[in-house]
Amino acid sequence: APVAAAPSRTNAAQAAKLALEEDPFNLVLVEQLGRHYAQAGHWTQARNVLMRGRSRLKEIEDDDARFHFAILLCEAHFRCNQLKDAIAALDEVQPKLGDLSKTGEKSQLACQIY
Repeated sequence: APVAAAPSRTNAAQAAKLALEEDPFNLVLVEQLGRHYAQAGHWTQARNVLMRGRSRLKEIEDDDARFHFAILLCEAHFRCNQLKDAIAALDEVQPKLGDLSKTGEKSQLACQIY
């Protein structure tokens, strides 16, 4: 029997999409929907959603949340073969000085891109 394709949207992604429709400028919801798409392997959808928040990254006050949003956007560009965009997004990834785990995460992604 043929294997069924993964659904384009999981229940969690559908819930995040509906929440985002109610509050379209909410960066937390943008990141959540992008993450759900990425976890399902739908990198084009993840990239499209996350691009809505790229110019507003500085509005995310929490350093960890801003870092993870930027890393996810960078990875989405990379997985969609948008290497110039991935490199530009990587430049926006700013781990806190001395945060070795995040610096390592950024370096690992940089190695994949370059």
